[in-house]
Amino acid sequence: MKIDNEQSPWQRYSQLYLIQLSLLKQNQPQTQLETLSQQLTEARLALVEKPSQVLKFQDQLTPALARIELIYIWCIEKQWPTPITTLLLNASFCSSLNADMMAEHNKTTTKYPALACIKYQQQSLPNPIITLLTHCYANQRKLAYYKQNPLSALLTLAERLTNFTSLTTPTVINLALLRQQIGLCILSSRCELELNLLAILANYLQPKAKEIIALAPLLSEHSITASLPLEEYSQLESYLSQYPVMAGYIMRRASQLNRKKQPINQIKLAISLLGLNALPLLLATAEIKQQLADLMLPNHEVLDQFSRCFAVAIHLLLPGDLTKDKADLVCYCLCAPLWLNQQNYLQALVKVKPNSSAQLNLPFTTRLSETRYIDNLRTILPRYELEHWFLPTTELIHYLNRQPTQLTSSSLVLLTAWQAAKILLTGITDKNLVSLQQLLNRFQQLTSANFSYQADELCQNIATYSNCYCPITLSL
Repeated sequence: MKIDNEQSPWQRYSQLYLIQLSLLKQNQPQTQLETLSQQLTEARLALVEKPSQVLKFQDQLTPALARIELIYIWCIEKQWPTPITTLLLNASFCSSLNADMMAEHNKTTTKYPALACIKYQQQSLPNPIITLLTHCYANQRKLAYYKQNPLSALLTLAERLTNFTSLTTPTVINLALLRQQIGLCILSSRCELELNLLAILANYLQPKAKEIIALAPLLSEHSITASLPLEEYSQLESYLSQYPVMAGYIMRRASQLNRKKQPINQIKLAISLLGLNALPLLLATAEIKQQLADLMLPNHEVLDQFSRCFAVAIHLLLPGDLTKDKADLVCYCLCAPLWLNQQNYLQALVKVKPNSSAQLNLPFTTRLSETRYIDNLRTILPRYELEHWFLPTTELIHYLNRQPTQLTSSSLVLLTAWQAAKILLTGITDKNLVSLQQLLNRFQQLTSANFSYQADELCQNIATYSNCYCPITLSL
């Protein structure tokens, strides 16, 4: 079978799927499945048609191509990076090609395409795809919510919405049928993660007109907040109202500083209470928190909770040198590159080791040592005139990677605060409290710090002042 060059790009793409399926049946599937899937992924990403256009105008979609459009919608709405989008589409094509090949051979449709693909094709697939497919249908297998792979949940839902095992159900899918399936799933689902994903599809397939105002990207060299009219409260209120995370942070900080101890729920009132002197620092932190939230990572709450604990720890260790607001900005800048690691999309929130209890998945040491982390830090720190924190951070990285380094007072406070925050979130044990106490003693000797924290007391204070909790909710 050859592709007809006189066909439209979409028709050639649809025909390519049939060609790849034919090749898979004729030759050795173990050596071809991923290659054929990659070619299909490249073909779909090369098309100019948006998923909304495809679902609106193509009323004879096969289940395989329909679920690709659903996955593509989620990737677009979440603004996920191209490698993650490519990985998801590639995994879906692997699952669909294998399922369609089995269906033609066995004359039946498999109920769980992703798991069937792993069962028969695992040896030929790369590890990232194996990970995604292996963790699919977690709810059906009664896997604990916090152990689920977030992207696998997305693949599972796409297959459930497009996989029909009944012979009386049509084998082609159109927009009306998809809307019906989405509605039925919304009514029957008890999973918050599924409901969030279904809501995205429902809103996308019935779009409402809205004005989109872009915020500067995380790795921009300039901060928008530096050019905001701080003295024009009405203009500043209008700007902040467009960004809920920024506005929420400013109102929460005003509530904390309000002498009447009453919550502040109006942006303009919060601005006037904070005053011109405090606003630049608070707006800088609010900006970076908004940019991080806009990345829409599955484990955003975990990273955000760690950053808050890290900031509180530094403020407790350096109360005379860093205000709370300055500590917040410093720590969010130092932690921001952690959000940009693509492993955030692929790992479960909790890891369980043999013969030990479950703990949050915080493999930060390996991520700190990556060249990309250092490069991103070089971009973010100067934006807020925090270049002097770059050297202490590199000393911290060298120490954590067991490289010879001479810790200064600045890098030692980073190390102590970092370890305290990590211990608090991953689980306090006698062993790591002893290690933290040794760091505290060393820090006091080097800096003559005027405090008398014990390790357990420091962790307790961090938990109290940061409102620490263990975030095990996926935020897709």
